[in-house]
Amino acid sequence: MKISQYFRTSLFRKVFSVSSIISIAVIYFLGSNLYNRISDGIIEEKISAAISEGEAAIQYADYRFLIASLNRNSDYKTIVDEIVKSTSVSAKSSGREIALLSSTGKRIAGIPSRSTSNFLEPASIPSELRQLVTQDDEIHWQRTNLQYFNGESVPGVAVGHRIDIKSVGQYEMYVLFDFASQQQTIDLIGR
Repeated sequence: MKISQYFRTSLFRKVFSVSSIISIAVIYFLGSNLYNRISDGIIEEKISAAISEGEAAIQYADYRFLIASLNRNSDYKTIVDEIVKSTSVSAKSSGREIALLSSTGKRIAGIPSRSTSNFLEPASIPSELRQLVTQDDEIHWQRTNLQYFNGESVPGVAVGHRIDIKSVGQYEMYVLFDFASQQQTIDLIGR
């Protein structure tokens, strides 16, 4: 018996086959849509939390530099080390990295022109984000890949703001967060 004869002989087979194909297609499209919405929601929630936490870390650093500017004998290098090294574990473990970059690219008052935590490459910060940060006094963010000197690259987000250090100059501070745990959750949902 040929396939065409199989369907011609029974109305039930035709209806059952067509409804099965339509049901499978609808379930597939609904599942894909739901998966995409959940994935986007998880990442968007991480970005929102990263912006809030990044803003708090930047305000803390700005406050530390402001207090230090009141004392003429302040050791800015020590303060920078404390701020940058506040994350002694990588972004995979702690969830964040710190970068403090001089807007002029020069070492001033003992502060290196580029300070990053855990061997993070300064190239992890997109040039478009750096431009935005230097142009105004707002918090800016952008998705990026956290790149390390060992060649490792992790998807994430960078939150940045300009910091004016009295008697030293302008710096840009970035707090970078990875998406490792969010990606694990998305992968678990996708199974």
